[in-house]
Amino acid sequence: MINFFCNKIYGNSLAIGIGITFPGVLTQYSIAVSSQLASANSPEVQKMANSIKSVGEVKGEIREAISDCQEGGCSGYGMHSMGMRICKLVQALDIKVNGKISSKRLSNRQAIRISKSDTSLMRMILSQCKWKVRFPEDPPDFIYAPAPKISQKINRQLKIPI
Repeated sequence: MINFFCNKIYGNSLAIGIGITFPGVLTQYSIAVSSQLASANSPEVQKMANSIKSVGEVKGEIREAISDCQEGGCSGYGMHSMGMRICKLVQALDIKVNGKISSKRLSNRQAIRISKSDTSLMRMILSQCKWKVRFPEDPPDFIYAPAPKISQKINRQLKIPI
């Protein structure tokens, strides 16, 4: 038996899924459909944006998160939380630079400057942030899941040993 379901709406996102029932086994697959910056309106991301002082600070935090994960063999929840942190940092930076990363008009009175090369790097990182629904009843998570070649390029630009 195949069941389709539509879950809750979270901000600008909608979780949809399919459930497949085999004798005694129910398997559910979920997908979240969303604009890339749906969670940028979250209080947590807004708070992060307010605390950002420079682009270099954000790059340093992203570098540290990726390096720690590479050195410690990140997997499971560690990988998940690292990915969410990276995506939220880029979203917060986008707010701080008035939407120059997402190309959306955002208004921030305490905007900071961002170079073209850093804008390009942050766009590349943000493009590797994907929505993932773990359980149909939970909100979708925005996680960092880079393709291997993109990951190498990002690591090079952040000066992280490959």
